[in-house]
Amino acid sequence: MSFAKILAAIMKPTTPRTTAQLRDDLGKIDMAALESRVAELELERRGLLLRGTDADVLKNKQALDAASLDVERGQVATEELTRLIAEAEAREAAGRGSAAGRREARRDLRPDRHSDGRPAGPLR
Repeated sequence: MSFAKILAAIMKPTTPRTTAQLRDDLGKIDMAALESRVAELELERRGLLLRGTDADVLKNKQALDAASLDVERGQVATEELTRLIAEAEAREAAGRGSAAGRREARRDLRPDRHSDGRPAGPLR
């Protein structure tokens, strides 16, 4: 599967993803492998320029251009996923905080004991 297809699946807009899901997607982007492919193709190109046909050089150039685009896409996707992770962390923290805040507010609204001294019942 090409990197562009993998990237499309990762960046496909869906319902808000959790931090864990986003981190998993970020882990699927192997920048070292993408950059290594560009380096391999550049080395191959040097040899083809000296010993290859024009067709061989042009075929290599097309592959090198595609690999270079994959590196750029990987960099942009990494930045975007990092931004989305920060947003998800803030959203998740706010969700935890608001749930705790609601519980605390309910405690403040309800006394622990009735006016006659009996313990109050559980929260509903």
